[in-house]
Amino acid sequence: MRKVVDWANLEELPVGLVLDKLEEHIDHVRFAVVCKTWLSVAKLNHQSHQFRSNIPPITIPIRPNLRYLYKVTLSADPITSPNDYVVAAIYGFGRLAFKTANQPFWIRVDKKEFSFNDVVFYKGLLIADQDGEYIVSFKINNPPGGHSYDRKFTYYEKIATAYSVPVQNYMGNTFFVKSFNDDIWKVRKYAIDRDRPASYTLDVYKLELDVQSGKLEQMNKLESLEDNILFVGIGDSISVPASCHSKLEKDSIYFIYDYDMDDLALGVYNMKDGSCQRQSLPISFKWMQPFWVLPQFQWD
Repeated sequence: MRKVVDWANLEELPVGLVLDKLEEHIDHVRFAVVCKTWLSVAKLNHQSHQFRSNIPPITIPIRPNLRYLYKVTLSADPITSPNDYVVAAIYGFGRLAFKTANQPFWIRVDKKEFSFNDVVFYKGLLIADQDGEYIVSFKINNPPGGHSYDRKFTYYEKIATAYSVPVQNYMGNTFFVKSFNDDIWKVRKYAIDRDRPASYTLDVYKLELDVQSGKLEQMNKLESLEDNILFVGIGDSISVPASCHSKLEKDSIYFIYDYDMDDLALGVYNMKDGSCQRQSLPISFKWMQPFWVLPQFQWD
């Protein structure tokens, strides 16, 4: 009788030995998407030694279309600044790429890194969250001409990497959002109880960044959102003024319960008492990616 091997539950040592035999970066990506156990081994290997080196980042152009698009964000409004904006995208298995307004091609950021969770433009810098543990700052350089790829030109520079202590038993996501004061906040959505993964807690941290060096100087946890109401999740996270939206709950964070894709719901987390309400959505979003849309208001 042939013995059936439970590949998903192999011990860490033999799985790690398999991973060490893989030389190509794309093979590490394929390895990580097999199952959650193999993903955790790949992350540990990635964080320990496999890709942590002092080798300068390699800039490569991306010619095919971006597949499995997770997020797209802009540095400026293309309507008001048609020739002066940058678009950044997270695609595939957490890869990061960008292009300027006049470039016909995409530039892959950090070829050997593949675990970016969120990205935001902040005062001329591109700020990215990696693995929920690292905050990485990039400076985007404007190429001369920009219509053809120049191998000698440095399209971006990684100027700083900061480690932020992860939440114990972290299970969830991280998001960047800008406040009305143009501060940059980091939101962590996580489940402490592993037996109840759909029960979330959300923490908000204000990031103090040095614009010149890109370094993270402080990361302070907030107890109140003041006049901000946050909407976080797939796509750009946004903030709206509580004083202008009386039907929304003050000092709250709206998000999508995405643990069960067959039963998506709206979550409302209250910053004051830590309570979390679950509200059913009016229509079915099965097999759809939810995202927030902020209408453009005209004030009289």
